Amino acid sequence: MNDQRATAAKQPLFTLPACLVVASLICAITTEELLGYQILSLGDGPVSSYVVMCAVQAVAAAGLLALGPRLAAIIDRPLVLVGVIIGALIGSLFMAASSDGSLATLAFFGFALLSLASLALKVANLEMLADAPPWKLPALIFIAVLLQSVAAPLFTLPSAAIWVLAGLIATLGIALIAAARRVLERRRPATDVPTGFRRPFSPSPAILIGVAIICASTSFLNPLGFYESITPNDFLSFTFLTHFVAAVLFGLIAFVSRNSSHAIAFKSVNSIILVGFFLMALLGAASFVPRAVCTTSFSLFEFITFLAIADLASYSSTNRLRLFGGYYLLLRTSSLAGIALNAGDVVFMPLGIEASLFGSLLAVACIIAALWLITEPHLNQFFWGDTTAEINRGIGHIQTGQGGSLIDRSIDRLAEDHGLTPREREVFVLMAQGRSATFIGEELFVSTNTVRKHIAHVYEKLGIHSKQELLTLVQKESAEMPAR
Repeated sequence: MNDQRATAAKQPLFTLPACLVVASLICAITTEELLGYQILSLGDGPVSSYVVMCAVQAVAAAGLLALGPRLAAIIDRPLVLVGVIIGALIGSLFMAASSDGSLATLAFFGFALLSLASLALKVANLEMLADAPPWKLPALIFIAVLLQSVAAPLFTLPSAAIWVLAGLIATLGIALIAAARRVLERRRPATDVPTGFRRPFSPSPAILIGVAIICASTSFLNPLGFYESITPNDFLSFTFLTHFVAAVLFGLIAFVSRNSSHAIAFKSVNSIILVGFFLMALLGAASFVPRAVCTTSFSLFEFITFLAIADLASYSSTNRLRLFGGYYLLLRTSSLAGIALNAGDVVFMPLGIEASLFGSLLAVACIIAALWLITEPHLNQFFWGDTTAEINRGIGHIQTGQGGSLIDRSIDRLAEDHGLTPREREVFVLMAQGRSATFIGEELFVSTNTVRKHIAHVYEKLGIHSKQELLTLVQKESAEMPAR
């Protein structure tokens, strides 16, 4: 077992499948943003393409949520991938043909096909990332979003060229995912290795409401009409700046919270959103600075939720397509709600966002989400549940003659075999219960930074990289205890 952990610890970050997934993720983000930043003319007036994309993808996500188990059997078939590719190319050609504002029906149909292809690509990336080692997840996403920020010049191309490019990039991304799957199938060992405890996903209403508030707020603040009013050069600088800053912030947040829960990440997004509301009220809606802050928060929120859902899917026993469908349904419907509230301000408060009725309500809602909804206990329960109980149900809660459970005996054995100090063992016990760094610090009366140092030492001595690997290790040790 120690040899297996040592081998896993030496695995390189940049394997061929990892590089293919990063390249595909760059294609997925670029495709979605190429679609979202365009203005699609339908009927008598302009309708934001982002609104259309959210509506189409919300319907598709509802289908994934309802039919996930049935679709899982056919999703990897070559004909399905070919169909998605053909749909993306047809959609891009339809959009290019109607880029002058004519043929509104053809444009809507083409944009719907591109939106579906974009969603399929993002879901395929999530599925691949969910199979990656937990310690690789933040690094792979960070590299992808950082490299994708240099794609800003693409947004200044003529409209017809952008539509063709979006279809080609989506096609390339799907081809890269297919290649990554083929490589993984060839390299997969003949024997199955246990992946650790898995539990059904039972969403916490508090977290769902909190995420919906954040998503609605980012969509409310996202400057959908702002892009038409600035010059191409300013737009290029604006896009690169916001995406680059969002990528760097994501990397810092992922690094800081790697040994804790996702609470730091969500609270950081909440803080940036509140800064955006304050700057919009102080400087006005047309000011460059609050718009940059708002767009940065919008991108950062998408990166963080993408990481969180991939992490959740890696150990949840819930059907992945159903999980991804529920995620995008929440994301897109909340986005539509935020856009609707933004439009409502024009009716109820025509003085501008500095006198925004719904903006004030959303700002208060963000504070409530940060203080009462998206808390350490709620997030801990959302991602890990009653971890010890789940492990016990998986292997059988067997009491020893000395009064200790299998879990206790396993932790004692692991702590002794790997030379953990008494304090490190206490941290190990609480981590095996699914506790976060903040909770452990409060329980042991030490600072969170001290807890993270202990966690780093525990990981190093056990040869693991994440909480999921720790739980897997405890499960394996517990399963082997009766045989000894």
